[in-house]
Amino acid sequence: MSERGPAGALGSARGWAVLAAVVLALAVVSLLTNATTAEQLSGRADGVLTLRWTLSRIVNAGTVWAGLAVLAGWLVARPLGALVAGPISGVASLAAHYGIGQLTGLMPAGSASDNLSWFVAALLTGPPLGLVGWLARRDDLLGLLARLVVPLGAVLEPILLGWFAPHALATQPDRISGWVAGGVLVLAGLVGGAVVLRRRQRVASRTFGSAPG
Repeated sequence: MSERGPAGALGSARGWAVLAAVVLALAVVSLLTNATTAEQLSGRADGVLTLRWTLSRIVNAGTVWAGLAVLAGWLVARPLGALVAGPISGVASLAAHYGIGQLTGLMPAGSASDNLSWFVAALLTGPPLGLVGWLARRDDLLGLLARLVVPLGAVLEPILLGWFAPHALATQPDRISGWVAGGVLVLAGLVGGAVVLRRRQRVASRTFGSAPG
């Protein structure tokens, strides 16, 4: 087992600092992809709307937000820290998302309270996902499985949510954004999974290659 992390039950200050930057970045990018204009709403800017919806589907995908909690656990590199960092990362990013949105006028007042279910979801899924991130630092089979969680989620999410089979009444921007965003997630998941498996293969080759005959 390899835990390439610093000492301390909750992990390093550097790990938490990097996590804070990622949390804020996701909150802001997610907010910007949800910003709309009168032209988009009226159908006079379908190209822009398609692009915005595509980016929004990707950034706001459940896999991305689950990946944030996994990354949190990996960054703090300690089991207790991972249990704490997982839910904190999701809740903090959501709070920043809705808070900045209301302060800038991009979101109406009460947006956060209207979306409390997302905060609850972050609190409930954060601890196990944080532990997945911590386990991903291991070099054994358990670590391999943990590293495959996010890539697998990226492949399955658009398929299970029907992004490639939109409703018959879906608009063209909705259809195209679903196809493109779904393709991006599936491709990212396949590439990520291949990278994880290839790394595992290299580690195994070095291990067996160095073993005494």
